[in-house]
Amino acid sequence: MELLRRKGRTTRMLILLRAVLDAPRDQKALSDSLGITPQAASQYLGIMEGEGLMERTRKGPRATVNGVELLHRELLSLKEFVDTSIMGLDIVRSTDAVARGRIHKGDRCALFMEDGLLFAQSGREGPSIGNAEKDAEDGCMVPISGLSGVMELEPGSIWLLKVTPARSGGESFRISIRDLPGPKAGKRGSGTRTAALDMEALALLRRSGLRCDSELPLPEDVRAMLLRGLDVIALGTPHSISGLRSALGNLPRRIGEAEVGPRKGDDGLQNKG
Repeated sequence: MELLRRKGRTTRMLILLRAVLDAPRDQKALSDSLGITPQAASQYLGIMEGEGLMERTRKGPRATVNGVELLHRELLSLKEFVDTSIMGLDIVRSTDAVARGRIHKGDRCALFMEDGLLFAQSGREGPSIGNAEKDAEDGCMVPISGLSGVMELEPGSIWLLKVTPARSGGESFRISIRDLPGPKAGKRGSGTRTAALDMEALALLRRSGLRCDSELPLPEDVRAMLLRGLDVIALGTPHSISGLRSALGNLPRRIGEAEVGPRKGDDGLQNKG
């Protein structure tokens, strides 16, 4: 993580953050909030002014639009780093899981993720093993304790499907399930979710008779699905797609893009790879 490796880069981000959140009245107030000397703050401010990230105003040092955009990108990158790191650091001694088949109290069970859910199965080998605390029928929740081992979970992949807005002629366009891109192209796998990012996308899915698993989700909701190992097909106008891509940063291990909209001579699906 480059931001954490370079102290100077971290200090620059903290200066931007304090300038945005605290609106310091002067350079001293800024240096006090950061715990650095006024001389160091002055040096950083001079460099950042030259880069177009900060400016000195009568109300005190302030972040420019470019500075705020950089801060936003860096914080999203840091959040992604923290989220993915925590996934590998969690130490869980007990948990609840969905029983796969009948389980008896005391059974040694393997834990595994499937379709975004955590399952436990008796007599199955796996990287994470625990003991069932009570009897459970297939499909019921069962508490598992004494966990050992590590269960690896790769984030899901995402496809971004740009929808032609109604103002641009896409008000009556329809698609079929065969038009939906993704890792399982044309097939709705159990680990794939369709998300409508805005009203245009939701209307498209409804008039096309296609299922929508997540209506108007926040970027955090899409991120949560990806972190659970689910693949996501996200539909939205170019504006919504751009916002989601920015919010997710580099989290998805694989991103594909396509466009849907009325075009002459074909089915309207433009694959962007």
